[in-house]
Amino acid sequence: MKEYSDITNLKIKSISKYSRLLTFELDLKSIPVIDPIKCIVKIANNLNLEEKTKLKAIKIMREVMEEEIHVGKNPLSIAASTIYAEHVKLGMRTIELK
Repeated sequence: MKEYSDITNLKIKSISKYSRLLTFELDLKSIPVIDPIKCIVKIANNLNLEEKTKLKAIKIMREVMEEEIHVGKNPLSIAASTIYAEHVKLGMRTIELK
């Protein structure tokens, strides 16, 4: 909301009020959030990666989530990027498909 406030020069309280009003009037439902950590486990299991890679990728993802860097991004993409980065960091052989 802070970003919207900065862009529109409106108070956060006003933006929040109108957001709730729109949600109520349009009968919008909340969108379920996909947990990127579950995506990491799913991807790593499908690729038969070592447990070490999976655990390190989960650790990195928790740090990313604490910093809220993942907000607004595709959870599968973030999970795949985290696994790839950790896989390369551990010096494991990687096959890239084009």
